[in-house]
Amino acid sequence: VKDAAGAPLDAGDYEIAFYKENGESTDQNGVKRSAGKYYFKVIGKNNYLGTNSENQEFTVYKNFSDLQFENISSVPYTGEQVDPRVIIRDNGRVLNEGTDFTVLSETRVDAGMYYVSIRPGSNNVYRGTSSVQFEITKLNLKDTTISQKEGTSMVYNERPQKPEITITLGGKDYTSEEEWVITPQGDNINARSGV
Repeated sequence: VKDAAGAPLDAGDYEIAFYKENGESTDQNGVKRSAGKYYFKVIGKNNYLGTNSENQEFTVYKNFSDLQFENISSVPYTGEQVDPRVIIRDNGRVLNEGTDFTVLSETRVDAGMYYVSIRPGSNNVYRGTSSVQFEITKLNLKDTTISQKEGTSMVYNERPQKPEITITLGGKDYTSEEEWVITPQGDNINARSGV
């Protein structure tokens, strides 16, 4: 810091006040902890009075690798796109999706392990890339309800019969899923109850 004549001020002749973008005051340690836009002004002490006329703006950047990512819980297969909520913290502050970071749009439907890819957001104070892993778990047949469709009893015709069934889990119909293999028990020819 220099005076109007360009002479350097002694450290005891001034102090620097730091402010967050929202106007809240902070200290130098606070600036070091969290990325974002900050302002500072120089306040005179001892032989100097007043402050510099304008707040000076500066930006603190951080890499995604320096942040804390919460684990994403596994999600059961539903047959629909899964877009899990990503929670990232910078020194305790939860980052905002869109402004602080963006999540790349990727297809995540089938059961398996996936990576959610993270990129910088619109404020551009977080740098680099990162990813968080999560799993879409397979449906367990023990958790499903399998029943014959109403009104689909069959008439004996001396040929194997394949009943129309419904497969539901949690109120959702999974009957049309291509992964199901329905294997009849016995020949399903003679008149009787069968599956």
